[in-house]
Amino acid sequence: MRALELLSIALLTLAGCNSGSEFNCQEDSDCGQDGMCEPNGFCSFPDSSCETGRRYGELAGTGLANECVNPAEGTTTSAGGTDAESATSTTGPLTTTTDPSDTDDGADESTGSATPMTQEFCMPMTPPGGSGPVVEVSADDIGTLQAQLNGASEGTTFLIADGVYDVPEGIRITTAGVTVRSASGDPESVVFQNSEGNASVFRVDASDVTIGELSIRNAGAYGVFVSTNGTEAINGTLLYRLHITDAIISGVRITYGSAPVDDGVVACSTIELTEAGRSVEGCDFRAGLSGIGAAGWDVRDNHFEGFWCNEGATKPAIGFNQSSFDNVVQRNNIRECAIGIRMGERSDHTDIREPPEHACEPGYYGTIGGAVINNMISATGTGIGSSGLGMDSGIAAWQVCGLVVAHNTVASAFDAPSIEYRHERTEVSVLNNLVTSDIILRDGASAPVAGNIAGAALNVFVSPLDGDLHLLEGAEAIDAGINLGDDAVEYDIDGQVRVDAPDVGADEIVLE
Repeated sequence: MRALELLSIALLTLAGCNSGSEFNCQEDSDCGQDGMCEPNGFCSFPDSSCETGRRYGELAGTGLANECVNPAEGTTTSAGGTDAESATSTTGPLTTTTDPSDTDDGADESTGSATPMTQEFCMPMTPPGGSGPVVEVSADDIGTLQAQLNGASEGTTFLIADGVYDVPEGIRITTAGVTVRSASGDPESVVFQNSEGNASVFRVDASDVTIGELSIRNAGAYGVFVSTNGTEAINGTLLYRLHITDAIISGVRITYGSAPVDDGVVACSTIELTEAGRSVEGCDFRAGLSGIGAAGWDVRDNHFEGFWCNEGATKPAIGFNQSSFDNVVQRNNIRECAIGIRMGERSDHTDIREPPEHACEPGYYGTIGGAVINNMISATGTGIGSSGLGMDSGIAAWQVCGLVVAHNTVASAFDAPSIEYRHERTEVSVLNNLVTSDIILRDGASAPVAGNIAGAALNVFVSPLDGDLHLLEGAEAIDAGINLGDDAVEYDIDGQVRVDAPDVGADEIVLE
């Protein structure tokens, strides 16, 4: 296998950390002898005991490791109808939505590369498949949904009819492989809410659970809370195409309890705080997604908006801390948030789980390894501008080891650091980022810093007041990045392949 196992894991070599348990292939040769690169970007190998004659390798992600390849879809036969091929691959080949011969913005044809010019990362979920049962839940059945979940067999898919459903005690999923999704595939047509209490709308306490294509409003403490209630680890959670609004604490909360809660995906979702949620007491506790002691999560292709307070500041739109490691935050659009992304936190915590081996100095780290890549973060509105704090920071790395921050774009109309890294022992690589303010070192942190452009003008972007930070022709950032070699960020925020002289920031613009 080549060194590029998972884009973010490859990037970690820049920072001197070894980590990663998932490998994304692009062609059969990546998989070694007898290997085949499946359409979802994971390797399979011959196995006569499988119907298709092939089984995924041990480094396949999203719950597919060592599972048989599905004969119809290239996914595991035990997936219970989860859309693994379109929803869960993070950086490997996905469905090519633009034929290279039909696009004006593909890679240079002279390269002869077989790499798709554009990737689509947020396809609708496919119809339920696999061997698991399918249960249709109508409006009349919603009162029995919890009982049905409690009695479900592994791999059951629950299809929820259109409607608004109040669940004051929340919904808890304790059976592995269960999927809860809208029947219509329209996230806005199925709404779960908690209008009476503080209970989380969904609590996930089992592995390989999928919640997809539905909305969560008035979310109680958390829209989705993923945590263990015993000693058995949880892996493979997929939260896909959700719309979560006004959670009291976090839209999504991932917490190491008595066992790990690792290797999940939050993708293609919208998580927001509206004025109604902002006006409720305790605004400073609000967060978009928070990971506590979480490892191996991929937070990708989401939209976060509105996490600011009239007085003070919310928690970050996206944050991982307290012994989290190997998490990837990529291709997210974050608008009007006091803190966009913060990896790590204060320097005086203690480990809540055994951290992986690393090359940094001994001591506590909020985050080890991982990557923050291809995100667009903007704060330009009058609402956040007139708030008590405004913008605190776009991307913050506090007490981290081996984190890579590369190819992000941060634009703000306020005097706040675009990127900051701080606290003694912090080691982070800051590469090819495009920011309108400053990149700031604090409290003895250290970082290789290269290829960045700070102090960029807002007028280099298509529509910064609307959060559209794509580059205009003639922008200084075009072709100005350093070539990261084997550790390159292969695609931009839109899934467009980057060229050898990459543009700085999240957007790659290919000129005629």
